[in-house]
Amino acid sequence: MDLSLDVRILAFTTAITLLTGLSFGLVPALQISKPNLNEMLKDAGRGSTEGGRRRLVRNALVVVEVAISLVLLVGAGLLMRSFISLQKVDPGFDPKNALTVSISLPQRKYPERDRQAAFYSRLIERVSALPGVKAVGAASHVPFSDAHWDGAFGSGFRIEGRAGAQEGNWGGASYYSVSPNYFRAMGIPLLRGRLFTELDTKGALRVAIINSTMAKRYFPNEDPIGKRIQLAGMLNSDPEVYREIVGIVGDVKSDGLGRETPPQTYEPYTQETLPFMTLVARTAGDPTGLNEAIRREVLQLDKEQPIFSSETLDSLIAKSTGDQRFSMMLFGVFAAAAIALASVGLYGVMSYAGAQRTHEIGIRMALGAQRSDVLGLILRQGLRLTLSGIAIGLIAAWAATRLLINMLYGVSATDLPTFAGVSLLLIGVALFACYIPARRATKVDPMVALRSD
Repeated sequence: MDLSLDVRILAFTTAITLLTGLSFGLVPALQISKPNLNEMLKDAGRGSTEGGRRRLVRNALVVVEVAISLVLLVGAGLLMRSFISLQKVDPGFDPKNALTVSISLPQRKYPERDRQAAFYSRLIERVSALPGVKAVGAASHVPFSDAHWDGAFGSGFRIEGRAGAQEGNWGGASYYSVSPNYFRAMGIPLLRGRLFTELDTKGALRVAIINSTMAKRYFPNEDPIGKRIQLAGMLNSDPEVYREIVGIVGDVKSDGLGRETPPQTYEPYTQETLPFMTLVARTAGDPTGLNEAIRREVLQLDKEQPIFSSETLDSLIAKSTGDQRFSMMLFGVFAAAAIALASVGLYGVMSYAGAQRTHEIGIRMALGAQRSDVLGLILRQGLRLTLSGIAIGLIAAWAATRLLINMLYGVSATDLPTFAGVSLLLIGVALFACYIPARRATKVDPMVALRSD
């Protein structure tokens, strides 16, 4: 998203700010300029200089502030818990110390698939020899990359001997064309069978590897090793050929940490060569320093060949959770501002109420009230406003958080611990905001208070 400063938004914000300041300053000024003497005399007769209507409005504003604060804090809390849950999800590979470099060979210069495969084979060999490199693999695309979101890397498949194969029905799976060492470079575990080797060449038996989800879903009561499948899709040059399943690997979260893992199929790039590949280089330390070295190796193979993308696996995963992170931060900022306003509002109301009740407090203390009684009196008044705001806020939050359902993972929109925790947090903040004016009220000298009336 473009977050640069926009003149129109700046002008709008400035106008709203000025309008708000003028409105909230003008209304009290008009009320003071046209006092209701009868109301003031009635209030004075009751021992108060504050109009009941004004007190009600002021209290209502505080209640609304607390309610809004709770809604925003609940939203921020749910998004934070969801984000933490996403960070704990196993992506199915090891993202630490791994660099991805994407290359696309021009068709006019590399028209034959053999030349494309030879280029990538030589590049993998050269990068593997670089200092600090532990493993190098290549794939048509890697999880969480921009290419993966394009949706072009899907493949239809059907299993030999199944009724669906004769009827022409195809299942769907994510498709990867990979080098033999790709799984080691990515840290994807082998569960059964074997991985690809250098012997899986163009003229050898056509083979494929599937993930655990595909094995469980389509081979629930049988061993998929040795079974044969057909693959068809935009990237498959020969869909009529059967591939023998030689291995099963772990699931990889390719479409997002919070999404269900789809069936996944892998094929040796030497048997299904593509002009575009992404290298994955696993290093002993920080992989970012490998960028220039890989670029030099590419230019030595072809001085006209550019690298169009270079990112670490960690950064790819971080980008995939960018929306959740941004939403969490945005809610957090607004929630912090709202709770600050609510605290200031409570402090102001309690401070003003304490000042207005100086005479009353003086009488209470003259009649034997303890400082703790006065302290409790003021705190209870602030707590009543807070609890009223929390009650309204809980209802509003219960309705509003339904809008966040699609952004949550591993947590319900009505998560009880979040609602309870936020409510307790607001109560604690409110008590703290009320404590200072309440403590000030306990220091009233009864004789001075009585003489001042």
